[in-house]
Amino acid sequence: MRPVTITVHHHIGDETDFEKGLSLSTRRECFEAHISWLAREYDVIDLSTLLSGNLPRRPLLLTFDDPYFSIKTAINDVLKPRGLPSVFFLNPALLDDADVSIDRLLAVYVHRHGLADVMAAADVGRSHADLGALIRLGISGLGAERRQRLKASLRQRFGAPPLSEASKALRREDLAEFEELKIEIGNHTATHVHGRALTRDEIQTEIVGAKHTLERLSGRPVRAFASPYGNEADLPPPVLRALRDSGHAAIFLVHARANLLRPHRDVWYRVSLKNEAVDDLPRALSRDPILRRAKAMMRL
Repeated sequence: MRPVTITVHHHIGDETDFEKGLSLSTRRECFEAHISWLAREYDVIDLSTLLSGNLPRRPLLLTFDDPYFSIKTAINDVLKPRGLPSVFFLNPALLDDADVSIDRLLAVYVHRHGLADVMAAADVGRSHADLGALIRLGISGLGAERRQRLKASLRQRFGAPPLSEASKALRREDLAEFEELKIEIGNHTATHVHGRALTRDEIQTEIVGAKHTLERLSGRPVRAFASPYGNEADLPPPVLRALRDSGHAAIFLVHARANLLRPHRDVWYRVSLKNEAVDDLPRALSRDPILRRAKAMMRL
């Protein structure tokens, strides 16, 4: 099989308080430059082509994570005119702004109230150097139910911050447009949670239940799953079994490693893009992933 390059973008547009410190946002003009270059340099494929193994010379899969409305707008304006397909990984419990993920809530509170006050209110056991460390180390062991309790506690302490237009989520009715936009819906857990922390019951709710909900809302099968935060530690054996048993044919991490040698045939690595200059994309998508893959193999 030819090596496949897989990219992931998140929030498209100027960073809001809900993205501060998360390193998720891509400015609109930068995103447009990325897509123009990628469409010129690669053969953009859809998920069915990836699963078939019948790949073109330089295959590229475009993916998006988290149910930002800004992503749908960018796909409509930038990908649709070029006829480019993509996979959009969604959290059904976060549609319609019914809720926000714990990391986005922490981001707005840290930005507005300071890291020390938020850590004290969150009671995560020890201090952390920044928001990234708080998410990676402080809350990664919290399952879905404990995260919901933490969010309720933080809202009680700091208030419920209003979302800006730039940070709003997709609406359920937006999913009806996905087929026309050549978007395949993927599963990103129900509420955006680390897989390593899920109990047996939470695996059924966050992974299997989320898949069924997305299929019901869209009327289309959900064949792919992207692990929130993109870390292989969030694919322990019970999670992998549940994913496969429930019909997920492709599972995506980040790690920005080359897809030359993968731990499982159905697990794929992605490169997360933010505001890289076009001149830096060859290194970010080709050389660096190969080096990371080699380093990972040396550690085995």
